[in-house]
Amino acid sequence: CDPAFAAEVFDRMIRDSGLPDFAPLLAQAGIVMQPQNPGKAWTGPVPLQFTGTAAKVSGATAPGTPLYDIGLDRGDEIVAVGDTVIDSQADWDKVIQAARPRDEVVVRFIRRGREGVARMRFAADPSFKWVRVETTGGQATEAQLAFRRAWLGEETAPES
Repeated sequence: CDPAFAAEVFDRMIRDSGLPDFAPLLAQAGIVMQPQNPGKAWTGPVPLQFTGTAAKVSGATAPGTPLYDIGLDRGDEIVAVGDTVIDSQADWDKVIQAARPRDEVVVRFIRRGREGVARMRFAADPSFKWVRVETTGGQATEAQLAFRRAWLGEETAPES
């Protein structure tokens, strides 16, 4: 094994949590990646507990997510996002559904008893799905269909 190659793979896959670029691999089977929720805003996978007066962050925020980027973390309480007071799951959902990726809002929060504010930019929902190229208006080649059949079977193909 080439030590430089092994070190590069370890750094990318383990240290950086990088994944292989699946798109060219699955393209061999005529399968393409599409956004699961195009145009939908996202703040990250954040566990919230609703206290009746705020949304308490009950777990760690993930690096690279909008809430992490503005410094919110476990124990912080989100009081308002924009003009919307956040005291229930319904309030939180309403804010997320009304937003679009790249929209900016002011987030009011309480950390260790002190109120703070930060400007947050919503991200695009990173969820994706894999679909057959035929569902996108394209046409799979005979080689792609043969690869797909050999890999997945005659009628099997991912749809999400």
